[in-house]
Amino acid sequence: MILPVVFRPQAEVEVLAAQQWYEERRAGLGGEFRTVIEEALERVSHQPESFPRVHGEMRRALIQRFPFGLYFEI
Repeated sequence: MILPVVFRPQAEVEVLAAQQWYEERRAGLGGEFRTVIEEALERVSHQPESFPRVHGEMRRALIQRFPFGLYFEI
């Protein structure tokens, strides 16, 4: 079962700020960051239980190549 992903407004702001920060460091890096975020969201929506719990029901998906994590609840 594929679950929808719903971003809290604060989370969306954080992702956009990080994307902008990476883009300012090197042209195209912000786009690469956004791509790996979208790939992680795809994995979360398809297999949310494959990610470890980090606090109560809160789970975390670490982002490849970037020091960033997505925290979520099913």
